[in-house]
Amino acid sequence: VLRIRGAAQGDHKSEQSHIANYWSCFSYTATPAGRWNDILSGIFSTADERDLRKVARFYAILNVALADAGLAAWDSKYHYEFWRPIQAIRQAGADGNPLTEPDEEWISLLESPPHPEYVSGHSAFSGAGAAALAALFGSDTVHFVSHNPDYPDQDRHYTSLWACAEECGMSRIYGGIHFSFSNREGLKLGRRVAEYVVENVFSSNPAAS
Repeated sequence: VLRIRGAAQGDHKSEQSHIANYWSCFSYTATPAGRWNDILSGIFSTADERDLRKVARFYAILNVALADAGLAAWDSKYHYEFWRPIQAIRQAGADGNPLTEPDEEWISLLESPPHPEYVSGHSAFSGAGAAALAALFGSDTVHFVSHNPDYPDQDRHYTSLWACAEECGMSRIYGGIHFSFSNREGLKLGRRVAEYVVENVFSSNPAAS
């Protein structure tokens, strides 16, 4: 019998549960796109901020990549209209697979959003954000701190943009509202969108000021 378990039904004080809540970014928050703008703001040095042309360019590239990743992700969601884990688990008796059985009492840690599952929007935004910033700064190896106003004393530290994107994507699996393949493909989608934006929308060297 196949089941989906983990942070959604485990200890809510676990690291996985904390990551799920830390990156939840529901509609009343800055949302994932806003969080990547916050990350860029935190990475900029004082010297960078004096160069308004560079600052404006970086924000423009990041946000075009984020916007296009959002469009691509939601196009995928409503093309495939795939069910969420809570639907798959509760209705497993109707999926045509004899190896699964329903668990009608299963609940996810996070509330499932009211739109289709595939691909993960968090993963698409994060793949785009990380890839765009890596291109802009000329390296994925960037040391930075992520701040969440809902967790003011629990900043998260990273040495890689992509590691942050992967954690954000995994947060949706820990929260019980996405499947692993939706995270994986969402990250890939976001990265490809950002690479296209950097290479085609903004023609000059993205690392140049």
